[in-house]
Amino acid sequence: IIENFNSDKMQSLREKFLNGEEPVECGSCWKREELIGKSRRLWFDEKFEKYTDPNSNHYTKTIVENPQFIQADINFSNVCNLKCRMCGSWGSNQWFDEEIMLAKADPKFQKNPNPVELQQYTLEDIQSMFPHMESIKRIDFKGGEPMLAKAHTVFLQWLIDNGRTDVQLNYTTNGTVRNPNIINMLSKFDKVVIIFSIEGTGDLYQYIRGGEYNLKHFEETVFKYNDLENVSLGFNVTLQNYNLLNLKKLHSYLFDLDNKFHNVDARSAFNTI
Repeated sequence: IIENFNSDKMQSLREKFLNGEEPVECGSCWKREELIGKSRRLWFDEKFEKYTDPNSNHYTKTIVENPQFIQADINFSNVCNLKCRMCGSWGSNQWFDEEIMLAKADPKFQKNPNPVELQQYTLEDIQSMFPHMESIKRIDFKGGEPMLAKAHTVFLQWLIDNGRTDVQLNYTTNGTVRNPNIINMLSKFDKVVIIFSIEGTGDLYQYIRGGEYNLKHFEETVFKYNDLENVSLGFNVTLQNYNLLNLKKLHSYLFDLDNKFHNVDARSAFNTI
């Protein structure tokens, strides 16, 4: 990561941005802004505005040649305990066998060139990032299922041992894992945001998620994390053909949870297609 991030190509790209240019490599953002007024570029500007001071020396050559990470998006593993219908082997090892069968049935069904590639990154795999994480403000954990990744708890302990409990932790999780050790570790951080993925109510929840867990189990997980005062809880709904006719019920269910639990906010749930 660091070797690529400090390459001549990336340094040139950062230089262009600081000079107010619009690099052709990033043209899709300006195109989206022209068409719909929004882009990932503007989203990141808004997301990290509170961490930067344009009047300071933050925007100097150091950010070009030796940048510090403000945010890290870490996917330790594609190990997961569910087989969601809108997912694939990149996000769940439960998809391995079926992706192979689908690819054999017809090449157009092949989702991933390497459908049996198990990703299990360790703490050592990301240690090269540590010297560049002195200014880290936020870490996003995804997956797979981040609560099942072997390196996850080791990494949390590393942050605690190094006095970095001021870093905001953001999770996208399927809401099936209630690990007491993880919950205890999370309680030590200043701010934790947990976003539960959920796509349907009743039987549709299990149908889309492809697992044995039901909404009762899901709600018990929400209840467990709601006990932590430093944790904010929300939801992410992937809009898809499977749940279009269920969205009204799902909207009502999520706002019922919003009313029931004091740390839950359902207002930003419906934002992924």
